[in-house]
Amino acid sequence: MKNFILLAIHRGRAVLSLMTVMLLAGVMFLFSIPKESEPNIPIPFIYVNALHPGISPEDAERLIVRPLEKELLQAEGLDELVGSGSQNFGSVLVKFDVDTDVDMALAEVTRLVDLAKPEFPGETEEPVISELNFTAFPALFVALSGDASAREMLKRAKLLSDHLDTLPNVLKTEVLGDREEQLEVIIDPARMEAYQISHAELYGVIEKNNRVV
Repeated sequence: MKNFILLAIHRGRAVLSLMTVMLLAGVMFLFSIPKESEPNIPIPFIYVNALHPGISPEDAERLIVRPLEKELLQAEGLDELVGSGSQNFGSVLVKFDVDTDVDMALAEVTRLVDLAKPEFPGETEEPVISELNFTAFPALFVALSGDASAREMLKRAKLLSDHLDTLPNVLKTEVLGDREEQLEVIIDPARMEAYQISHAELYGVIEKNNRVV
């Protein structure tokens, strides 16, 4: 080590030239290497979502989430399961070890979900299995709250979404919280018979009034 230091001292010009070349090469590589502000890094997280209209969070936890967790616990390379029962659906986030191949993880989850489906209630829709891609997540969430009705809040949210879509740097906006409206008709058989109205006629009136002309 001492000899190397002495050699560097005696060859000062050569050492300075070598350092200059290394510095210039580093600057050139710095500008030539491609860089991304939001690089797409594959993370082996798989999201499973099963819709069931009308189901309560408690029943979704018991009838959808638990059967899924029971089968998904067998996945090779599994790190963690995060299940959640909510109104109208149940979901499970499957986290694999970081060195797990995403395509293999997706295939494994699909296989295990197929084993769990026979235990779901009859009206549960086909589960949706998707890779969790953090680069596709929204850059900004905007929450609206107030004393207005749900219909009015949704109307204002859609107006805000339309205005944000006009901004040059906004790629896409999406409104969450919209609920499908339903009409419940309670039939009195005695009155229908008295007015001589059939079920088909009543259905026809409701269907025609539900159309936007």
